[in-house]
Order: sequence, then C-alpha cells, then structure tokens
Amino acid sequence: MVMTRKFTKFTIVSGMGWGIDLLIFTVATHILQWNAAVSNILSAAIAVIFVYVNSTRYIFQHDGTNFKLKFFIYAIYQLCSIVMFSLLIDVVSSWLLDFSFFRNFSSIFAKIAVTPFTLLTNFLFMRYLVEKASFQRRTQR
Repeated sequence: MVMTRKFTKFTIVSGMGWGIDLLIFTVATHILQWNAAVSNILSAAIAVIFVYVNSTRYIFQHDGTNFKLKFFIYAIYQLCSIVMFSLLIDVVSSWLLDFSFFRNFSSIFAKIAVTPFTLLTNFLFMRYLVEKASFQRRTQR
C-alpha cells in the first residue's frame, strides 16, 4: 500500500481514537475538574489501545510475530509520548488563559493545537515498529 494511502487510513483511525480521547478528556477536565495533564494521560491511554488494535489489523502489514512484544514497545513509546505531549498541552493551556477568547476552553484548544504533531510522530513510529522492526531470538550453539 502506498505511504499516502496508509497515512490517510491511519489519520481516519487516529481521528476516531482522537474523538474517543477528546470526549474522555473533555469530561475529565470540564465535568470532573481534573488537571489537563492528568486528564490527557487517561484519555490518551484509552485511545492508544483503540488505535493500535485497529491500525495493526487494517493498515500496517505485519506477519503476526512478536505481536505482544511490539505492543509492549508501542505502549512504552506511547507512555513517553503521552507524558511529553501532556506537559506540552498543560503549558499551552496555561499560556492560552491569557487570551479571553480561549479562557473557558484553553485545555481543549491546547490539545487541538498539539494533535498534528502527535499524529505524525505516532504514524512514523507505528509504521516502523509494525512493518520494519525485526525482533529475532538468538539461537544458542
């Protein structure tokens, strides 16, 4: 499958995951009154599982080997990514509070602003992990 086509499909699956993520994030920040970074960690973790399962099933070519190991590596990558982008969202959200237009929904606008960067890094990492990375056991002599 051509790279552009894979990216388009990944964008659709990620968009669905992002919708799940944003819904949970909005409920956590506006109804439960949780901190933006904590809310993002919870909502993103749920979305990560959705995107991984659907991307490996419908987008990326994989032979089924090392599925658990690759999921573990992807989960560790996502944990680091989520924490990093959550902190960035928190910073951007705080910065947006200075502007009256964004004041009531600064955390949501911050999440939207950061999303293109997360989409691109996630696509590149997942493509490499699922299609290119090879984990072979060493044989003992």
